[in-house]
Amino acid sequence: MINLHTQNQIAVSKETNQPNGYINQKLLPIFFFGFLVIILIIVFRDRFLTQHEVEVTKAILYPNDQEELSEGNLSLTKKGPLLFQASGWIEPDPFPIRVTSLYSGVVKEVHVLEGQKIKKGEVIATLIDEDARLVLSEIDAKLSQSMAEEGIIEADIKLAHAGLEAALAKVSKGVALVQENNDTVNRMSSLPKGAVSDQTFYQAKLALQRQKADLATYESEVLQQRALIIKLEETLLAQTKKSEIFSVQKEKAQLDLKRTRIVSPINGVILRLLAKPGSRMMLHMDDMNAAVAAILFEEGKLQARIDVPLNEVAKINLGQTVEVTSSILPDEIFGGRITRILGEADLQRNTLQVKVSLVDTHPRLRPEMLCRAKFFGISTDNEMGKSQYKTFINRDLLKMGSEASNFEKEFWVISKNGQTCEKRKISIGDTVKDQHINVIQGLLPGELIILNPPESLVSGDRVKITEIK
Repeated sequence: MINLHTQNQIAVSKETNQPNGYINQKLLPIFFFGFLVIILIIVFRDRFLTQHEVEVTKAILYPNDQEELSEGNLSLTKKGPLLFQASGWIEPDPFPIRVTSLYSGVVKEVHVLEGQKIKKGEVIATLIDEDARLVLSEIDAKLSQSMAEEGIIEADIKLAHAGLEAALAKVSKGVALVQENNDTVNRMSSLPKGAVSDQTFYQAKLALQRQKADLATYESEVLQQRALIIKLEETLLAQTKKSEIFSVQKEKAQLDLKRTRIVSPINGVILRLLAKPGSRMMLHMDDMNAAVAAILFEEGKLQARIDVPLNEVAKINLGQTVEVTSSILPDEIFGGRITRILGEADLQRNTLQVKVSLVDTHPRLRPEMLCRAKFFGISTDNEMGKSQYKTFINRDLLKMGSEASNFEKEFWVISKNGQTCEKRKISIGDTVKDQHINVIQGLLPGELIILNPPESLVSGDRVKITEIK
């Protein structure tokens, strides 16, 4: 009995001790996954917040003394704070120049090498020109033959004019003989009967008819000579046009012969050499490089092709100050300014490309070298910039009256992070340019103003830009 009671107590104690360990093992994964969910919510909380879709307009920069921005006055004299950095590549400014052969043929000799400096008019490559020379000789011979035939026709025209003069002389002589014989017949017919024998009178009338027939023949010869002259003149005109065709063909053959020497159109540097001895230069092919002998760029004219992240696009503007560095020249800083903002973003990279023209370049810089760009804002203490430039906003899009000026108004503005909004009081001036009015205080060039703020919008809300007007 004692042993049975002891065994029951041991069994009860095991049953009472088991749930604590079992519960702890069961709750541990729950606590772990709960902690992981909390971490994910904290890290990605912005993605779970509601985004308001809005349309915006950008504040722009105008010079005080001009109606529009020009490429020469886009940048201010002093840079502001650093906004962001982005990577890109060096490339020719504004474009690489393709030296295309305008004559299809086989390369005979190449006179330059890649990376070599070249002057305008200097020969890059020559093509085999024997065929072009033979064509020129053939056309030249045809032209000479055609011009000789022109001379023959001109001589025939002169001969025809001489024949016409002879025919006209015969006509004049025939007219005189007809008049003479006609007078004889008239006189004989007026004499008394028997004064002239019938045979003599009959012979006189036959002579008159014969002279009239001869006169008709002479007049026909005149018509024939005149028709011949017209025909020869038309033949001469056709032959002249044929000579003109041969003359044009000769000019083309001379041009083709000249084009067998491919020359540089600019002073520049050989970026890429495509022509090689024995290779073919073929026009009218699907391959865009089929007739390209070399690709050049102008020395000293370089730009940076920078991929700007889309969340930083709101901070860029034409003429913005940029500093570019490259690992090949780590101690050199190249100043530049934004000259172009491309019209289409890269969906895969999630970037928008801009072109930064470099003011001072280095001979060792080459296209397709990697670079790093720093984008700067506008300095708020730049007195020269303040005196020469003003910030403007679109008055019509913001639904301001045409008479409104010199007042303060609150606008919803996209924050510097480009993802949230904030309410800001902006002072409006009285300077109007086209549909824009200047801003005195509260807004910088490139900042975005919301055009259609929802009624439920509060400062700090996330927004999604659907259109920039």
